[in-house]
Amino acid sequence: MQKNIDFSSFSFGIHSGRLVFPPVLGYIVYHILAPLVFSILSGNTGAIFAAAVIVGYMHYDMTHYYLHHSIPVLSRHKMLKSAHNKHHYLDDSKGFGISNKLWDDIFGT
Repeated sequence: MQKNIDFSSFSFGIHSGRLVFPPVLGYIVYHILAPLVFSILSGNTGAIFAAAVIVGYMHYDMTHYYLHHSIPVLSRHKMLKSAHNKHHYLDDSKGFGISNKLWDDIFGT
């Protein structure tokens, strides 16, 4: 299958193989929210918080992409893929824990 890579693929995420947050939209959201974060959390605290949010969301996005486009080997990843597939194809009101089932267990979803 030929995948065409163009500007929209990199900037807006309009591509059949792309399941991650569009980078251009992420850039815009960051520059809207960063002033608010840095007005509440000063200095290094704001920077650490912003970095943690970005890294955490990247982990979520990469895990979500992996669950859709891979054949997991580890049992933990097999369990996450199974739960995620159930979320998409059986009951979309359950199985929101993409990278971790902790909150699904807590909230019974």
